Amino acid sequence: METKKKRSGGIAFWTWTFIITNLIGLFMAPGMMGMYTFLSRKVLGLLVLYGVLSSICGMLAGINLLRLKEWSRRLVLALVILGFFQAIIFVPFNHRYAQNVASQPNAIAIFEKQYDSLPPDTRAKINMTKEQFVEQVARLNGKVVGGIMGFFEVLLALYLFVLLWFFTKLETKRQFG
Repeated sequence: METKKKRSGGIAFWTWTFIITNLIGLFMAPGMMGMYTFLSRKVLGLLVLYGVLSSICGMLAGINLLRLKEWSRRLVLALVILGFFQAIIFVPFNHRYAQNVASQPNAIAIFEKQYDSLPPDTRAKINMTKEQFVEQVARLNGKVVGGIMGFFEVLLALYLFVLLWFFTKLETKRQFG
């Protein structure tokens, strides 16, 4: 009679984070179409397809991690390594997006309305033309968006490192034996 394998709390926790992040990735993948408009539609389509397929594979691997299937542990490790490459590849795209986001026509219109809504004495204090104000605010917004994206890139890298470390630990591997 075969004994039932016991899953540790660590495996359950990291597996559920993996399933949830892949579920989020599944719904966010189509959003790349709006973010990376500077890429061709064909490339965007391939990126979205990759995002959807890797998220589905990640969720399937996660479900089977809960069942302590060795192949799913290896698939998770492969997806984590692909995730590192994906993160490295997307850094320049994300920074280009951050630079472009504040210079979009709708953003410029908002910055112009902000300038127009300033009281005359405030406009005199800042000593800028409308064009200078809009340019300065757009540049600042691009830096803020870039900073936020950079923070999440670092967070993602740390998360991937933790997953890689956890699922290659000897104690973890033994549970999949």
